[in-house]
Amino acid sequence: MCAATVFVAACWSELWQVPAGTGFGDYQAFHHSWEAALVTLQDFGELPLWNPFQCGGIPDWADPQAQFFHPLFALSFLIGTTLALKVFLLLHALVGVLGQFWLARELGLRRVGAAFAAVSWAGSGYFAWHCGTGHGNFIAFYLAPLVVLCWRRAETDLRYAAALAGLLTSVALAGGAYAFPFFVLLLAFEAVMSLLTTWRAPGARLRLLFAGASVALLCGLMAAVRLVPIVEHLGYYPRVVGGSDAVGLRELVIMLTRSDVTSIHTRFGGHPWVWTEYGAYVGWVATGLGVLGALLAPWLGRGRLLLGATLFGLLTLGGDGPLSPWGLLSALPVFDGLRIPTRFSVLLLLYLTLLAGVALDWLVERLGPARFAASITPWLPHALAAAVTLWTTAAVVTHHRGAVRGMWREPHVRPTPQHRARHFFVASVPRPREPYLQHPAPPRLAAANLGTGYCYTGMAYRPAIGLWPGEVPQVRAVGVDGQLEEWADTPRTVTAVVSLPEGGRLLFNRTFAPGWRSDTGALTIDRGRIAVDLPPGRRRVTVTYAPALWPLGLWMTFAGVVLAAGVLWRGHTLLARPGRALLACLTLNALLVLAYVLAPRYAYERQVPVAFQPTSRAPSAPATRP
Repeated sequence: MCAATVFVAACWSELWQVPAGTGFGDYQAFHHSWEAALVTLQDFGELPLWNPFQCGGIPDWADPQAQFFHPLFALSFLIGTTLALKVFLLLHALVGVLGQFWLARELGLRRVGAAFAAVSWAGSGYFAWHCGTGHGNFIAFYLAPLVVLCWRRAETDLRYAAALAGLLTSVALAGGAYAFPFFVLLLAFEAVMSLLTTWRAPGARLRLLFAGASVALLCGLMAAVRLVPIVEHLGYYPRVVGGSDAVGLRELVIMLTRSDVTSIHTRFGGHPWVWTEYGAYVGWVATGLGVLGALLAPWLGRGRLLLGATLFGLLTLGGDGPLSPWGLLSALPVFDGLRIPTRFSVLLLLYLTLLAGVALDWLVERLGPARFAASITPWLPHALAAAVTLWTTAAVVTHHRGAVRGMWREPHVRPTPQHRARHFFVASVPRPREPYLQHPAPPRLAAANLGTGYCYTGMAYRPAIGLWPGEVPQVRAVGVDGQLEEWADTPRTVTAVVSLPEGGRLLFNRTFAPGWRSDTGALTIDRGRIAVDLPPGRRRVTVTYAPALWPLGLWMTFAGVVLAAGVLWRGHTLLARPGRALLACLTLNALLVLAYVLAPRYAYERQVPVAFQPTSRAPSAPATRP
C-alpha cells in the first residue's frame, strides 16, 4: 500500500504544484458540473437534477458523464470541488495500481512480476494522456483489474457478484460513459472464457450462469439511478458522434513505446485525432516482455491472457471493414455512439502487462539458482527482475509527469458573495450563424449565479434559439396588456406572478427538456424555450423540473442495495444449489429489462408536449435566430 501510494503521488505530482489549479480542456466541463451540483445542493437545497448554468439549462441527472452522484462528491462540501476532484482521481489511480497487483497475484504471479504488471499498467501513457489532460470520465478505467478479479472470484462465491455489481455501479456513478460499456464487453469475454474452460461440467456451467445473471440483476438495480435517465434521454437526444479510425501494427508499437512528450494538439501521422487518443506508453521493456509472454502463453497455461490481448488489440487497431472486430462492435446499440477505437488500448494494456509479468516470472525461473554455478549468488535473478521493475517504474513515472506538466495550473477562484449576481440570468447566448458548441463553461459560473447559452456536453443538447441575454427578468409575459409583476427562481424552479387581462403566454428563459412541469396553464415550447399558455386573469405560475422517472430510479437503486446486502450476507451458500435460484434470477432479469423498455415510453407520454421534436436537435446544427 505504501509503495503504491508513493508511486501514484509521483505520477500525479502535477496536481499539487498548484493546489488550487484546475484541469485542462475537458476537465473544465467536469469541474463545471461538480461546481453546479455543489451550488444547487449547498445554496438552494435542491437535488442537482438540472443544470441551468450552461446551454440555457440541461438535464444533468441524465448526462452519462455526470459524476456528482458518486459518493466521493461529498468531499466537495469539506474541501471544495477543486481538491475533491483531485482526490477522486488519485484514489482511483491508487485502486488501479493495487487492483492490477492483486489480479496478478490471483493469477499466480510472484510479487515482482505482479508489481511490474501493476506499475506498467496504472502508470501507462493511456492514463497520463486521457486522465491527465481532460478526459475525466476515463478515470473509472482504473477499476478494470478489480472488475476482472471480482468476476473470477464470483465464479465460486456469489458474494463477489455483489461486489462486482457495486464496482459497475461505481463506474456508472463516476460518469463512465466509455468505461461502463467497455467493462460489459470485458466481462462478456471473461464469462465466455470461463464457460469454455468448464463446458464439460454441468454444475460449473450453472454456477457461472447464476453468477452472471446475479451481476446483471444487481447492477441493473443498483445503478438504476443513473441508467434509467440515460436510457430515457438517449431517446430524446441520441448520441450521434460518428467517426472511425484504423492503426497498423507498426503504429501500435509506436503508441506503446513513444516516450517523447509531444503537445496534446499534435496529430498522429495522418490520423484524424490528436496524440491524446493514441498515447499508451509502457516502454520497450514492458512491450517486449508482453510479446514474450504472449509467445509463452500457450505453454504456460495463460491462453486467456493471450486471447484477451488479441481481442482488445484487434479492437484497438480499429478499421471499418465489415468483418473487423471494431466494425462489428460499432454496429451494436450503445457502441454505435462511441468513437475512436484506440481507446480500447486500455484493455489491451490490461492483458499485455499481465503477460509481461508472466514473462518476467518465467525468466526468473529459467535463471534460478539451480541453473547457476555455485559461485553465483542465488538471489541474482530476483535482483535483476527487481531492477527491471524499478527501471520501468522510473520510465513510466517520468513519461507520466511529462505528459501532465502544465495541465493543472489555472486557479479556480470562486466569486465572493459581493460579486455574485443577485438574480440568476443568462449572461451570453450564441449570435446568429454562430456555433453553439463552444469551449467548456468555466466552473465559476455556478457560484456567480450566471448562465450561458453555449453548450459543451457529451450529449446532443442544444440551446433554445429564443434565449435572451443580460441582467434582465428571466420571465416574459406575452399578451395584450400583459404584465409581469414579480418573479423568482432556483436551479429547478421558476415562479412568476403575471397579469394577463385577455390571456396569453408566459415565456421562461430556459431551454426546454422533458421533465419540466407547470402547476397551472398548458406547458408548451416556444422557439425551444419553456412556455406556459394561460387564460385571462392574474395568476402565480411555477414551473418545476421534476422528471417522471426520478422516483423509479431511486427506488430501484434502493432495492438493489438491499438485495446486494442480502447476497453479501448469504451469497457463499447460494451456489451450492443454483438451479431454482438461477430460474428466479433470470425471471427477475426479464422483469428488469421490461422495466427499462417500458419506463421511457411512460415518461414520454407524461412529460413531452406535442411541439417537442427530439430529432430536430441535431448537434451539428448551428444555433441561429430568425
